[in-house]
Amino acid sequence: MRIIVTGNRGWISTTVRDILSIFQAELATEAAEYCCAIEIDKKNHLVTANAVISFLANKGEEVITDSVAAAPEVDIINQEKRLCKKVMYQALARMTGLKSQWGILTGIRPTKLVHRLLDQHLSSEEIVDYLRKEYLISKKKCNLLMEIARSQREFLLSPQQAREKVGVYIGIPFCPSRCLYCSFPAYSLANNSSLKTEFVKALLKEISELAKVIKGQKLIVQHIYIGGGTPTSLDNKEMELLLDTVNCNLRNDATEEVTVEAGRPDTLNEAIIHILKEHQVTRVSVNPQTLQDKTLKIIGRNHTKEDFWRAYQLVKEIGIPVVNV
Repeated sequence: MRIIVTGNRGWISTTVRDILSIFQAELATEAAEYCCAIEIDKKNHLVTANAVISFLANKGEEVITDSVAAAPEVDIINQEKRLCKKVMYQALARMTGLKSQWGILTGIRPTKLVHRLLDQHLSSEEIVDYLRKEYLISKKKCNLLMEIARSQREFLLSPQQAREKVGVYIGIPFCPSRCLYCSFPAYSLANNSSLKTEFVKALLKEISELAKVIKGQKLIVQHIYIGGGTPTSLDNKEMELLLDTVNCNLRNDATEEVTVEAGRPDTLNEAIIHILKEHQVTRVSVNPQTLQDKTLKIIGRNHTKEDFWRAYQLVKEIGIPVVNV
């Protein structure tokens, strides 16, 4: 199913892309079977969203119209985007008869939403009701989210602590190849290696400037996570420069963990792991994605399950304190 999505906000087509994937629909700019027009309106601090899906082959015949009005929120843009996803989901659900138990909730860390609501001192019943009504999540998944969030709660910072401490994420948007399923902003080095040098140069400058902001705000860097992409696709010199800059500008006595993601076992060798250890990296994440060689080949990862086990053992033998998979 190919759908052209239009609307009165510039971000609408991008925002609904994940919703379309739930229904195995593809966002199109031409040669589509359907067109969906989404209109967002805000009056008296209430946001309303309206979606109309039409058959392009049948002179614009209307299929479904759906509107949602919601209570005022401080962050109006997020309110608009959530309602945009909601009306898109409702329209497609009615048209196709399909539903997702997770409703319009997509992406990673779904319990983050629950923790935000718990911080507002809402009861479990109020949170479940909110998730079912505003995110269209099934009761079963709502209960699962509540169970996991309650288990996580004792390990998380309080709102006051969270205002004093920060975690810094540093993204390296390069990989040896691009996985079939990847939705992250990452570029294959096979086609984009010329961008890497300039990127690293700009990143080092950004880290230095960020450190000034953090110091000016009197914040404490608690965790540093270098992810991607595949950070270990940097060469040895680039990795040394990056870690030197991180340690000099961001790391302090209160920093509890520095993680480097090694999402591709084929990028790990003794030299790069020794560089990580020498720069006091405390955790390395080695990700096989799957231990089925057939699947690894299909999704475009140029390594085998044996490569994973070799890399995993090498990280442990060289002495990185924590290795996770």
